[in-house]
Amino acid sequence: MSEAIVKWGVLGAGGFADKRFMPHFAGAESAQLHAVMVRDQARAEEIAQRQAAAVAYDSVDGLLADEQVQAVYVCTPVQNHCEHVLAAARAGKHILCEKPMARTVVECERMVRACETAGVKLMMAFMNRFRPAHRRIREMMQAGDLGEIIMVRTVQASYYERTEGSWRQDPRLGGGGALYDIGSHALDLLCYLGGRAATVNALVDTRVQDYAVDDVASALLGLESGAHGMMFTSFCVKGRVNPVEVYGTEKTVLCRQTVGPYETGEVIVVSGDGTHEPLEGFAPTFGYADEIEHLSRCIIEDTEAEITGRDGLHNVAVMRAMQQSAKTGRIVRL
Repeated sequence: MSEAIVKWGVLGAGGFADKRFMPHFAGAESAQLHAVMVRDQARAEEIAQRQAAAVAYDSVDGLLADEQVQAVYVCTPVQNHCEHVLAAARAGKHILCEKPMARTVVECERMVRACETAGVKLMMAFMNRFRPAHRRIREMMQAGDLGEIIMVRTVQASYYERTEGSWRQDPRLGGGGALYDIGSHALDLLCYLGGRAATVNALVDTRVQDYAVDDVASALLGLESGAHGMMFTSFCVKGRVNPVEVYGTEKTVLCRQTVGPYETGEVIVVSGDGTHEPLEGFAPTFGYADEIEHLSRCIIEDTEAEITGRDGLHNVAVMRAMQQSAKTGRIVRL
């Protein structure tokens, strides 16, 4: 490894990766975008030129055979995540995998085992954990500033109409709709702040949109800590604010627009006497640059990533439990 720089390749470099993720390589200290891959060579070359990547590929095998690539960002449709993570692990590449990790718990388990066997790092791309506002709140919680945590609530909602060919709207390809797509973010942020879920009681429905997957999902979670967790996600909400709320015995924290396509948001700390004080001093960021830098440093220093494949596995296990709970009307224990 030369001068503590990790060279990255991107599988599925069109769409989201091109518009939202890859531009953040420009300011990275420990990472360099080396290769991009989409299935059309001309398009791959155009993306590579725009994103200042050295090489363009039109196949997964081609990029993974590139000996200069040390880490890959898997941003292909979710039905391909398992296949592509397994291939990357066999090639000895460290991996940042987009959410949701896979369609099923079994696929997630295969991905975790493959990476552990190959000795490569597998990190999940839950960028909300890297947003400074959320990290500050977690530090306050761990320091005991909020007292005993009673309840954590997270929301991620948007409006997403029927789109022909979308994997997010095909249950065979995506595993679920709003729940699996953006709900996975709301669920992971809840677990980041409140801890893992032990029990699940959920509603998962299609209320407004004309497609075969859910467009709204809610859950009441019993967390291992004893606290309650509430999450809501939807593809039916145009006026979104995406609140995050943490209720403690001493203080409460209320966030607005710290989740979703917002660089900044509002964070209010409510004290026991009813005083409302804004939490300030955190830099605006989407979290993508921090994901890149964090995994790169973990590779260089040979340390474990903050968000592992087992976190992604737990995320999918809870979402599957939500689907089961909604179908049976019963509480599901993990």
